[in-house]
Amino acid sequence: MRPKITGYPTLELHEEQILIVVKTYPRPSFKYRELVCTAGITENGKWVRLYPINYRYLNYNKWYKKYQWIKVKIENPFKFSYKFICDDKRCIKPHKLSIIDWEINALYLNMKAKYGYDMDVVLQKVKEKWLTEMWSDKQNSYLIVGTQYPNPTFMVLGVF
Repeated sequence: MRPKITGYPTLELHEEQILIVVKTYPRPSFKYRELVCTAGITENGKWVRLYPINYRYLNYNKWYKKYQWIKVKIENPFKFSYKFICDDKRCIKPHKLSIIDWEINALYLNMKAKYGYDMDVVLQKVKEKWLTEMWSDKQNSYLIVGTQYPNPTFMVLGVF
């Protein structure tokens, strides 16, 4: 039996104030009837995506406008990173780069929906894809890195 992985961040729901800055036009959805992709900024300046929202089917008192502050319950997402030593001979310390690629978070959420809060299984599935599969000898993978203003630290934007 595999040992339990420990040290997860809290996955409990909590309330946050969010300033709505993006609200898309509703589009039909088989699963949710319709979808409105919404994004906002927390009071601490963190971007948050609120999805899926079947906006027109919400109670009228829950409707919101662009540039309106709303209170929502959100769950802290898991944060992923790569730790590696590059090929440059001048490089003597390992690098640790946060991964902000949309796909890793979508995979994490999909696995969490599929396996519930069995975080050992959820994280193993993410590792299989992002460590084993993407970096197998069959792949010729590259990290796409960049910075996000005002942070001068490099982050993984994607894998090609």
